[in-house]
Amino acid sequence: MPVWKRNLFVCWFGMFVTGIGMSQIAPILPLYIKQLGTHDPGSISQFSGLAFGITFIVSAIFSPIWGIAADKYGRKPMLLRASLGMAIVIGCMGFAHNVYVLIGLRLLQGVITGYSTACTTLIATQTDKEHSGWALGTLSTANTSGSLIGPTIGGFIAEKLGLQSSFFVTGGLMLIAFLTTALFVKESFRRQDKQVLRMKEIWNSVPEKGLTMTLFITFFVLTAATYSIEPIITVYVAQLSRNTSTLL
Repeated sequence: MPVWKRNLFVCWFGMFVTGIGMSQIAPILPLYIKQLGTHDPGSISQFSGLAFGITFIVSAIFSPIWGIAADKYGRKPMLLRASLGMAIVIGCMGFAHNVYVLIGLRLLQGVITGYSTACTTLIATQTDKEHSGWALGTLSTANTSGSLIGPTIGGFIAEKLGLQSSFFVTGGLMLIAFLTTALFVKESFRRQDKQVLRMKEIWNSVPEKGLTMTLFITFFVLTAATYSIEPIITVYVAQLSRNTSTLL
């Protein structure tokens, strides 16, 4: 099997698991926060929104930093860092003894994420041009599939094995992604010392600035609208349902 194809399969699995890990907490987060000792519905909603959103906010801040590190040290080290870090952090969420520890771990999860971005860059740079389009298209299905199926898997595991088990199972899957990445992903990395363009220079090189800003704002609004209901959907279902045993 060609090296680029093996890298693609391993990265696909890792991105799929990462998508699950980032999204599986959504349906069980309010229930887990309640289990940790918060019983007021308003407080549960606030803590759920904070715990859910802080990961993505911090991730947006640290993503450029990990991108710079990938340019200096290679993409595979970033894959190993993110997968092992997420395995440990997500697993530790199952041991959280109060909501503040959970929020702190979610914040730390945002700091160490970056697996999907490193995977995309690795496949783009290590795949020949003849197959790069197919490889990147295939890779893009991994994170989407994981994000879609993650809430279902999280709810199913929580119902059958308990809320804490969702974090342990996801951490275990991330550990498998780390091992497969360490053993099977190959990268021929050569550091290139090129002058990095400043943000103003990059912006000046964009041909359609108005269209770019329109797309950015549109995507931002759509994403904000989509994710705004995720941390409170369980609380809302609880208000609509008389049988709380079926929430999971």
